[in-house]
Amino acid sequence: MSDDPASEGESGPTHPTAASQSPTGAAILNIPKVSIQGSSSESEDTPPTPTASGESGPAETAEGEAHPNATNQNDDDSIGEFDDGRSGKLTLGILLQEGIIEAGEGVMAIEYLGQTFKGDLMPVGKIRSQETGLVFNNPSAWAIYCKKIVNPAKKSGCGWASVKYKGRKMDHFKSQWTKLKAQRDAEEAERLASQEAQLAEDLRRGRQQLEKDLGAGLAPIIRHAQLSEKQPSDDLDIYVETDPFTDKARVQPFNMSVSASALLIIELHAQCHPVASTCGYLAGQWDINAHNLAITHAFPCLGMSDMAEPDRSAKIEFDIYNAIYRKHLVLVGWYKSCPSNLPKPLPTLRDVEAQLAHQVRLLGANDATYSPCIGMIFKPLGLNLSAAKSDCLAYWVVPPLETNPYDYGKPMMMAYTCIVDPCLSQDALDQIDRILEQRQDLIHQDPSLGLESRGLLESLGDSIKRKAPLDQQGLLWPYIYLYFPSVFRLNPFKMEVPTLKLTDNILCQRVNTFLSGFILDDQRSDQVRQIFESELDAGMKDGLEGSSLQMENTYVPDLINGTEEGQFLSLDLGGTNFRVILLELKAGKIVREEVRYYQVPEEKRLGQGEDLFDFLGICIYDFTDKLGLSQSCQSLALGFTFSFPMTQTAMNQGVLVSWTKSFNCPGVVGKDVVDLLNHSLAKVKPDSQKNLSIEVIAILNDTTGTLVKGAYDRPNTCIGLILGTGCNGAYFERSENVIRWHGGKYDCKNVIIDPEFGAFGDNGCLDFIKTKFDEAIDSASLLPQSFTYEKYFAGKYIGELARIVMVDMNKERLLFPCQDVEGLLIQDGFPSTMLTEVVEDNLNQSVERTITVLKKFSANCSPDDALIVQHICLVLSERAALLVGIPMAVFLRRMKTQEGLIAVTGSLYKCHPNLKARMEFFTRKYYPEWKGESFLSDDGSGKGAGLIAAIAKRLEL
Repeated sequence: MSDDPASEGESGPTHPTAASQSPTGAAILNIPKVSIQGSSSESEDTPPTPTASGESGPAETAEGEAHPNATNQNDDDSIGEFDDGRSGKLTLGILLQEGIIEAGEGVMAIEYLGQTFKGDLMPVGKIRSQETGLVFNNPSAWAIYCKKIVNPAKKSGCGWASVKYKGRKMDHFKSQWTKLKAQRDAEEAERLASQEAQLAEDLRRGRQQLEKDLGAGLAPIIRHAQLSEKQPSDDLDIYVETDPFTDKARVQPFNMSVSASALLIIELHAQCHPVASTCGYLAGQWDINAHNLAITHAFPCLGMSDMAEPDRSAKIEFDIYNAIYRKHLVLVGWYKSCPSNLPKPLPTLRDVEAQLAHQVRLLGANDATYSPCIGMIFKPLGLNLSAAKSDCLAYWVVPPLETNPYDYGKPMMMAYTCIVDPCLSQDALDQIDRILEQRQDLIHQDPSLGLESRGLLESLGDSIKRKAPLDQQGLLWPYIYLYFPSVFRLNPFKMEVPTLKLTDNILCQRVNTFLSGFILDDQRSDQVRQIFESELDAGMKDGLEGSSLQMENTYVPDLINGTEEGQFLSLDLGGTNFRVILLELKAGKIVREEVRYYQVPEEKRLGQGEDLFDFLGICIYDFTDKLGLSQSCQSLALGFTFSFPMTQTAMNQGVLVSWTKSFNCPGVVGKDVVDLLNHSLAKVKPDSQKNLSIEVIAILNDTTGTLVKGAYDRPNTCIGLILGTGCNGAYFERSENVIRWHGGKYDCKNVIIDPEFGAFGDNGCLDFIKTKFDEAIDSASLLPQSFTYEKYFAGKYIGELARIVMVDMNKERLLFPCQDVEGLLIQDGFPSTMLTEVVEDNLNQSVERTITVLKKFSANCSPDDALIVQHICLVLSERAALLVGIPMAVFLRRMKTQEGLIAVTGSLYKCHPNLKARMEFFTRKYYPEWKGESFLSDDGSGKGAGLIAAIAKRLEL
């Protein structure tokens, strides 16, 4: 049997249909729907777009007459009919950006028939009327409105000519712009001249490839009306146009919905086998009462050869039928792919004949056993035409009239509703794996099949993401992406940042050049990975004496096992707030939790160490007193989260290596902080609690606590990650690989290691990725030349990094030209919260929130300024994701786990709109076998300390 269900002979579904079974009813999920057409082709045969209710409506809304009270209808934001050389019309926004005019109150005016109207020029290039408060997108709209107020009966044109800025007509400013543009054009012409030869050569090659693709011997396309009666000599491989039912004033024979996951599998199947036609079967449910067909599953025919192995093909089809039967589904149709260089998906005459035969075959004996049959044609993206669109057609064939039995049936386009699944089922994920595995086999046989362009893969990725459930979009495409090796073989890997598009092409190039130091290509990013692995091995052996990675043994050998009982205190010190927490455990589960926050004053954070620990002790006893613990408890075990670099010789011994963040207390570095806290607890204990004994039995940092708390929530957790003010991680290392033990080795298989990788690069090994802005961040920090790695991206620094980049761009007249933006000169004036807000605005394809943020710095912000700031934040965010993903991949590969999870805590991870997805993407880039994910684990540093105290108590360590 061929790979095509519509092949010659007994084509398509040939097995007994599931229609003979009792249908179980419609399987439509009660979730949001998106209506789409059976085909998105823009030809005259394209039907009106169905609405969400299933009715058909116009594809576009006709524009009515502009009304001055509706600013969104003043869409022509031009000053007048003259060209700016790039966007087609010169706008107020462009004049503002160039510094030719400035925003201000009352600077715009119109004088008409003795009346004067005043307007405010807004930073976004719009005009606000002082008389009415209405906002106009351009001078013409404002002028026409004002003239109608004075003389409603008179029709006036060229309204912009009567608009003045600070008493001068707009022609004056047009002239300034024209001169500036001429100067820039001359400079750009000189630059472009050197590129013309190369562009001409690229164009010639592109045309050759296009002609090669389009000349692949496609059969002609005809309309059904051109067909005569069937003849033996008919060419069954010609393509037939399909018409929508609405064009023929007909009603579809039934309603239809298709699962997005089924469309995803059909598309992936077609795209992974771009040369040969692919095919498969469709299954779902037929609701005879609602007259609705729900297609919920697609079953690819994988491994079929072109009639060389009929037995194998029959077995594949039989296996698919059994799968449909086991799922209590009904066989409802079939699909196939068509050549990518067709203008749109179309069936051949052979497909039409086969489809009609399938419809007859599935009629059943009566209405109770009837099941409709649908054909679907998918047009994949072209290998070389990376800008082409994929498309999917659903069709049904109207039988010929009984009076003309030898006529061909007429294929009709079926409109359908796409149902977005709440999550991808395991069956769907297994189908995806099988498709990708067969793709690898095909490429192994013919490596030329893996030569997809980056543009094609970007288009495919966008299409796949739209069909995936929202919470799985960040995981699915990166996983599929790695099965396209040409991405890394033919296109050197780079950080992926959306293309910056400005009204000024030269400015755009200068901005990209300015930020190029932050972009790490494949060679440099892989060099970072290699150095990290080398530093890790050196750190495991010699610690900080031989590496910038401390690789500290935490002496935590186990996790909660369900036998822990009792009350435990946990303390969390790592920032300006200090927490005291009480946990009560029964059978290893938290049944009670009490927490109280205390602010750590600056004089304690920078004063003598003894004063800091006395303050901590006072807060602890205040907490136990308020809960009345001295009355009910004689002793309490305490776990201390101490979020600073330290060396440990036991679970209850931790020597401070250095202060970080906002702490710098003399007299603590080099001392055991457990001893210091125990000493202070004895020193400041009030008489009212003299019977209460508090003992620190475990010390840890926040990453270790996050790992233990994450494993409490989700057992497969093997990494804890802090991605907030600072950055660090912890992971499980095989104890046989741990060299540095004090006081004897535990009888355990694994132990948690604290790498302190925030300090990675302190020895200069990463200077090759350091920009002048990174150096400025380090110089201005509380602890220069320390914690180099986290200063590249952690929450305390990434916003400040963006700020100093903006300041330098302003000096170079790339951003806010001709303005002194005083607010940006304030250190830490652009925190990471602003950066995440700007990135989210960009992902929403907006600049409004960005402009609002920048107004806080008294910036006269043009739309291009907002786009540049967004680009800065995107570039820094992408670098952050890469630099976090590299250590995660190294840890996972070292543990040889494919299912391991990463528990993360921290404001940057929690608030950044796409850092999670991009971090996971880069993790998979360097460890493709990973199938896990990262997840937010709240309060790992707080509850984690209490849980570790319970573990220590159980193990009597």
